[in-house]
Amino acid sequence: MMIEEPSFVTRTRDPGPPAGVAALCEDEDVATDYDLFFLAVADDGLRSALTARLGLAGKDVATVAGLRDPRLRPTSRKPAVLVCDEAEIARHSRPSLQPVLTAERWRRIVLITGNRSGRCPEDARMQYIERADAAPMLVALGSG
Repeated sequence: MMIEEPSFVTRTRDPGPPAGVAALCEDEDVATDYDLFFLAVADDGLRSALTARLGLAGKDVATVAGLRDPRLRPTSRKPAVLVCDEAEIARHSRPSLQPVLTAERWRRIVLITGNRSGRCPEDARMQYIERADAAPMLVALGSG
């Protein structure tokens, strides 16, 4: 016996990752299979959403109290991604951020912005992602 779906159920096709994911993962010199994400995101709602989406994708997520959190010291051998938002960056002076952002442990540094996406010309590891696309793009980045 076949059960019919109610008329209000609409089947949609999964649109897949956002268009910018290919550009995000295109560098051959940077590994794209990330399992560990450090979130230094000032916005509580965004941090919560990113933690949930990455966790559901099977990724290890560590939320940190900010970019000066001692857990950001370069002690991990595992490739890691540092994710921060503009509000967190704005809390610090540029010289105080230099040691954190230049640490070799970061295979990718993702800055979530309000209106900018693309690569940073000064550092090939740095990627800008618009806030609206942050969760699906980070999940896609972690999937390689």
